[in-house]
Amino acid sequence: MVAVVAVDECNLFVAAGPTIWLVSRGTAEQAWTVPTGYDTAAIAYVDGRLWWAGDGTSGSRVLTVDPVTGTTRDVALGDGAAEVVALWTWGDRLLVGMTVDNAHSSVASVNGARLERLLERPGRITGLAGDDTTLAATFSTQDATTLVWGRPQALHEHTWPGPANVIDLAISGPNIAFGLSRLNSEQIPQGSEIPTSRDQGRHWSTLDLGNDELASLAFAGSQLWLSKSGRTGVSVYTAAANGRLKHVGAAGSSDQPLRLLPTTGGVWVVGSDVAFLSGQR
Repeated sequence: MVAVVAVDECNLFVAAGPTIWLVSRGTAEQAWTVPTGYDTAAIAYVDGRLWWAGDGTSGSRVLTVDPVTGTTRDVALGDGAAEVVALWTWGDRLLVGMTVDNAHSSVASVNGARLERLLERPGRITGLAGDDTTLAATFSTQDATTLVWGRPQALHEHTWPGPANVIDLAISGPNIAFGLSRLNSEQIPQGSEIPTSRDQGRHWSTLDLGNDELASLAFAGSQLWLSKSGRTGVSVYTAAANGRLKHVGAAGSSDQPLRLLPTTGGVWVVGSDVAFLSGQR
């Protein structure tokens, strides 16, 4: 599994090898085939259209796909785009996260068949998210992680020092959270923590997961969901504002790729199997 995106509580798209599948509860059908010579980097879904980003020997591409007819249209990436890393639905628009060179990354919005650059920061873009009005992105260097959030005309940022990998990023209204996998001097993961704000980044708290490794996190409304791996495998939890975790269910073995995808009424849990968990937890 390379990339997944939720359509609603009944359907989602899954990129697996050269094929994009439309998965409904209990069934899966082929929706589209990736262009020859490209690997999928990310997918998104906006207003009935599937968006795809991929990398190949001739560089990166971003295009929109009509799932019914298979018709595609490319977006011009412009000069300096080295690698497309992430796509995210932002209201009725699409955000594209990409590296610009070896030292910088940017976030752009699709405007017709072109990209409109919104922000650029040092480091590699490692997370991208947004709700109807606000965007958020994380940029990582060897010794720090910087979160940028807000409206494009009024951006805020905060930096967390120390080597770490960004696991996931989520934003919903005033709620922002992202996962950090701490790294030791040998770049080996040493547990996880989740910096969280409930007031648009004015104040931050940290949910420390100890030695467990975060797999994914997501907001369904104001409810924070997360999955983490421990000695008994990967499990899904909800997290209260005070950081207390409530176990929801097991999600498989610790070597599974796993994503949590919120949508109306609950959260998709996508690994080697696919399940939908009700938001009434």
